[in-house]
Amino acid sequence: MHQDISVLRSQIAEFLQSRRSSHVRYPSELKAWILEYARFQQRQKISKAEIAADLGLALTTLKNWLYAEQPKAKVKPVVVSSTSHRISSVVLITRHGHRVEGLDVDGMAQLLRGLS
Repeated sequence: MHQDISVLRSQIAEFLQSRRSSHVRYPSELKAWILEYARFQQRQKISKAEIAADLGLALTTLKNWLYAEQPKAKVKPVVVSSTSHRISSVVLITRHGHRVEGLDVDGMAQLLRGLS
């Protein structure tokens, strides 16, 4: 991978020099190679900022590409029904295992609105 990085850097530099506008759309093969390298570097605990600087890319470009690869959370349908009794407290457990307890329904709604 070390020898390939110099080739990758030069391909990125050549591509950027050939562009006339500031809007850049990288060829899919070059983007795939960049992402492969970035994922490899991240496994080695190298920061995104260091990877982007090493490649001569804008950090926001690299971050956006890596973010776009992440699986998106799927929205699940829910059924809302009226109940004859009022719920006194709610427990929220996130998909990451964080747990929120002790709030009433209005307090939980306020918390969720504040986080969004």
